[in-house]
Amino acid sequence: MIGLIDDGSPPEATGPKPTRVRELAKEIFSETGQLCSALKLEHRPEQAQMARAVAAAMINDEPLLFEAGTGVGKSLAYLIPGLIHAVDQSRQLIVSTHTISLQEQIEQKDLPICRRIFKTTPELGRYADFRSAVLVGKSNYLCPTRLSHALADRTTLFADADYEELQRIAKWAETTTTGLRHDLKPPPRPEVWDAVNADSSNCSRKHCDAEKCHYQRARVRIRSAQVIIVNHALLFALINSGGAKSHGATTETRGVLFPDDFLVLDEAHTVPEVATNNFGLSLSSYGLDRALKYLFNPRTKRGIFRKQGGPQAQQLVIDALDASKLFFDFISDKLLTPRPMVRVRDTGVAEPMLDGPLGALQRLMGNLADKMEDGREHDEMLEQQQRIKGLQVEITEWLTLGDKGHVYWAERGGRKQTIVSLRSAPIDVAPELRKHLFGCRTSVVCTSAISSRARSGWTRAASTR
Repeated sequence: MIGLIDDGSPPEATGPKPTRVRELAKEIFSETGQLCSALKLEHRPEQAQMARAVAAAMINDEPLLFEAGTGVGKSLAYLIPGLIHAVDQSRQLIVSTHTISLQEQIEQKDLPICRRIFKTTPELGRYADFRSAVLVGKSNYLCPTRLSHALADRTTLFADADYEELQRIAKWAETTTTGLRHDLKPPPRPEVWDAVNADSSNCSRKHCDAEKCHYQRARVRIRSAQVIIVNHALLFALINSGGAKSHGATTETRGVLFPDDFLVLDEAHTVPEVATNNFGLSLSSYGLDRALKYLFNPRTKRGIFRKQGGPQAQQLVIDALDASKLFFDFISDKLLTPRPMVRVRDTGVAEPMLDGPLGALQRLMGNLADKMEDGREHDEMLEQQQRIKGLQVEITEWLTLGDKGHVYWAERGGRKQTIVSLRSAPIDVAPELRKHLFGCRTSVVCTSAISSRARSGWTRAASTR
């Protein structure tokens, strides 16, 4: 549940609109263009060449791989053509980077320069009013609606120590203008933040005031932005959640994340590794423990099953927690002693001892939801049921090595090396990149100072669209 446009309709189909990106990119980046004449920036032939190549790729909705070293000015070479094309065609430019520093540079330095350039002449003035937005995952936003419900249900959900953390978040909520988790210092405890962030069906236009909810306001900004800045991890997480098709795109429309968008991948040499991690599974003993204890924590006697479900539901959670400990302890003792990472080549490395408890828990949650009236608690019960089901499906896939195109392994991590994770990743990520990026009938510009080895992998992924 990390998409930002989860209930909007796709834009109306229209014919192709004219774009001046080719001629304007050539003009702006020329020796007498606005970059040099108005902003007094040095003319860079490589930058001009890149801007022209980017413009051509965007016009033709084709992939482009452009290798450019430090000092070329890559950001402006794709942002200026991209903004012109986005405004002219009423499309959205998605810019994905790997590092926070580059995201901040684009938002705080490069986009203001683009705006200054567009204000230099009346001919470019219509592009100066472009709107931008930084896209982050739903779980990074505070949801005031969920916060108010958490405060009301505090005796059900939180022990005393957790309630103190909840009060700290509530005090911060009175002054924050962004509602973003990274603005709260020190960072909130994960188990408390889980109860108040926007990554829930309870944070929706149905339940939230768009004027007060930070996430709903962000959705409005995203819908109206010409350029959206993301990071590679979130890009592929959104792709995995359905991408453009989850937002109304069909097989006849272009788009990677949203219908009719087009994409720039900066720091593109890091994309294959990020994509490999995101197209596999990653399930940890810690993550399953948190999911179960959100339902009911035997130590604190808190959780949604304190109010809903009663002793039967609580006992099923206890059974699942016991089975989880046995299962992950077995994986740790059998596979991860003494090595912290081991590849799994055969099925049957462990018994499916979690299948029964998680299945029973799912069935009970479905029965509980059926007896509830429509509303917040009903929606949350179904949501948590799907969360448990997803975890069960991933465990089953790992135990059965369910995808023949993936490699599977187990590893230990965490500060004390006590967290056991079940992992998988595609053996060859190129088919996934072709399907989810280069096969979306839209321009995908890849740029970086990359090695020949990385270039070879990109060429293979982009060669068959």
